[in-house]
Amino acid sequence: MLRPIAMILVLAALSWTSADAQRLETLPRGSVVHITIKDGSEATGRLQNVSEEKIGLLISARGAEKWETSFNRSLITSVKMRRGSAGRGALKGAVFGLLIAGGGGFLVGAATYDSCNIIVCSASEQGAFFGFLAGLVGLPAGAVIGASHAYKWEPVGPP
Repeated sequence: MLRPIAMILVLAALSWTSADAQRLETLPRGSVVHITIKDGSEATGRLQNVSEEKIGLLISARGAEKWETSFNRSLITSVKMRRGSAGRGALKGAVFGLLIAGGGGFLVGAATYDSCNIIVCSASEQGAFFGFLAGLVGLPAGAVIGASHAYKWEPVGPP
């Protein structure tokens, strides 16, 4: 019984393809990569071409200026590729922001209920009202935070 499970685990471990195991030649054209050169300088750009001797990148400045350059592979110490999506990060952040702020607002609103007023007449109504207001603040705040933390840099080897 344990032998088939062990074989499946070994095969899964051998077939696992992560960015570490991924070769630079297999990256799709247009992937965002970050390279470090032996002298300590760095460059980030979109992968244009890969040969045995050089790596070509399209580098964008803050404005509309773009230029293509190539780096000798023997001078490169590390290559990392960007993984993730700002849209997916923003969606996750918005959901977390809504849940955390809305839940916190509900608890604060329900705990601070004093007496009936024009808007609410019970602790649960006041909690729902404060939760709604806090959720309106937490939703965009979470989206902004999530979008800014959506990318991961994973090493690709060997350069």
